[in-house]
Amino acid sequence: MNYDSLLALVKKRRSIRRFKPDPIPAESIDKIIEVARFAPSGFNMQPWDFVVVQKPALRDKIVEYIKAYWAESKQMESTRESWQGKPWKTSGVIDAKMDFTTAPVFIILLGDPRTKPGLPMGLRYNKDRCQMVFSAGLSSAFLYMHLAATTLGLASQWVSAISTPFA
Repeated sequence: MNYDSLLALVKKRRSIRRFKPDPIPAESIDKIIEVARFAPSGFNMQPWDFVVVQKPALRDKIVEYIKAYWAESKQMESTRESWQGKPWKTSGVIDAKMDFTTAPVFIILLGDPRTKPGLPMGLRYNKDRCQMVFSAGLSSAFLYMHLAATTLGLASQWVSAISTPFA
C-alpha cells in the first residue's frame, strides 16, 4: 500500500447512522476483528475483548441503553450554568440520526481492566496516565475496525459509553 491508497481509504471512511438490514458474512466480521487485534496499544496491553451481537432482541436492548444514556445526557445539559458555555445540543440526536436497530451486527469492543496490572509501575499507579494508555489502545482498535469495514464496503458507527453508569 502506498500513501495515496491510505489517504483514499481514510477519506472514504464515514460514520453512518442508518444501516441496511442486509446480513453481514461471518468472514467479514472475522476480518474486522482480526484487523483490530493488530491495533497499537500502550505497552502491547491489548486491553480488548470483542463481542459480536447479531440477535435482534439483544441489539434492541443495547439500543435502549444507548437511548437512556442520551436522555440522561440531555437532562444533565439542562443543568448547565451560563458560565459553563452553551449547552451541548442533544435533542433528537439518537432518534433522528442514530437508528442502530437496523444494523445487522454490533461488534462491541470491551476494555479489559485486568490488563492494567501489566503496565510499568509509573503508569500503573498514576490513575490518569493508566486510564489514558488504556483508552488510547481501545481507540486504536475502534479506528482499525472502521478502516477494515470501509475496505469491505461496509458502514460503521462508533458509539462510546466509556466511563458512564450505563457502560
